[in-house]
Amino acid sequence: MSMIELTSQWSDLLTDAHTLVVAARKADLSDGWPFLSLPAAIKDTAMRLALDAKPGVGAQVSTLLPEGAGIKTLVLIPLFDKVSRHLSDARAQDIHLALRNVARPEGGKVAITVALPTES
Repeated sequence: MSMIELTSQWSDLLTDAHTLVVAARKADLSDGWPFLSLPAAIKDTAMRLALDAKPGVGAQVSTLLPEGAGIKTLVLIPLFDKVSRHLSDARAQDIHLALRNVARPEGGKVAITVALPTES
């Protein structure tokens, strides 16, 4: 059975996680601010992976992480930069479609974070 836990701390999010998913606007992924508090091994890989990320419905890019990073797989969901009254920063539909394609490891936790530019 799937369980959802909410946290605001990276350390809590990454504990026992097999996969880390980061959803953010393409411009934010390119700027790198969603990765600033990540451990160095994950942050460096995320910055390189962000270069290949292209927004699209259900779009994602992923890579395996080196031994010792703590988690095994990193997935980025690049969201479109443009927002409107019908398309919010959160892009729930795009995130939902991309998450459908994320492999769920047997007995492993998938940690998901949505990096938004503002609290509102």
